[in-house]
Amino acid sequence: MTAAAVGQALLRRYDIQRRFWESVGITAASMVASVALIFAAVSNCR
Repeated sequence: MTAAAVGQALLRRYDIQRRFWESVGITAASMVASVALIFAAVSNCR
């Protein structure tokens, strides 16, 4: 493998990982937001 091919492969792997962690972050953020909304609703009811 040439250095260019190795660089391309690493870049592709990094891009996939970055996209994966972005989607994980978005999912976690929406979960936290929904939990916060539920908590706010529950504490308002009391």
